[in-house]
Amino acid sequence: MKRILIAICLIFACFRGFAQTKGKATPPIITTKKVYLQYQNQKDSLLIPVVSDDYPGLQKALSDSVLFSGEKLQDVIDNYRKCGCGITSLNYKVEYANSRMVSIRLYYEGMGAYPSAYQTWLTLLADDGNSISLNTALGDGGTDYILQKYKQILISRINRDMTGQPRETNAVATRKELLTAVGKLKAKDITNKFLLTPKGLLVTTDNVLPHVIQNLEPQREVLFTMAELKKFSVAYSVEPGWHTTIKRPSPPLAH
Repeated sequence: MKRILIAICLIFACFRGFAQTKGKATPPIITTKKVYLQYQNQKDSLLIPVVSDDYPGLQKALSDSVLFSGEKLQDVIDNYRKCGCGITSLNYKVEYANSRMVSIRLYYEGMGAYPSAYQTWLTLLADDGNSISLNTALGDGGTDYILQKYKQILISRINRDMTGQPRETNAVATRKELLTAVGKLKAKDITNKFLLTPKGLLVTTDNVLPHVIQNLEPQREVLFTMAELKKFSVAYSVEPGWHTTIKRPSPPLAH
């Protein structure tokens, strides 16, 4: 229960911190290491988040083995050198960070049977690197509210996007597939799919369409302002000065 209350305080306090931060900035929590990849004449790069030694728990949570799904960085480099495949790009954006928590978006590109692009979202406690879930932050009531509103917004987007689609896109079947998937969404599908941002809490879900028609996927990111979510908090605190500077990477690489 203590950890739940702490997490809730952190979620809501961080947004007040944006407006109240003053004074000298502390050293960055995260900096960037750039690693080059090469296969014959083909070149790519990885922009890897490197956590300060002041946060060993967070270092472990964002270690190479976590970032690369159990592989070592050298394995990724060697695999690319052999075939120009596997993970071909990594970039990231720190959406929010302070001395208590970090919310980070990881951008991946890869090459297998088809080229792929995907994201991983993490919201972590800075002291031990443990993940903060939506249920922990807002309780069941807040999660249920987000889930129901999220589904309503996604249904509206799907209906809008499918209207007027050419017959060859098989829009009727695609619309049905998308709406069926939305209807099946549960709280577990969003509880770890959120980020804290200066504008509020951003929620997403996984794509469901096959690669060849991925362009028909709706925009899945939905923003919830802290004003509408504050009613679900059971604790609220403000600690000015939590916000720290981040050495931000360049925008995601285009290929």
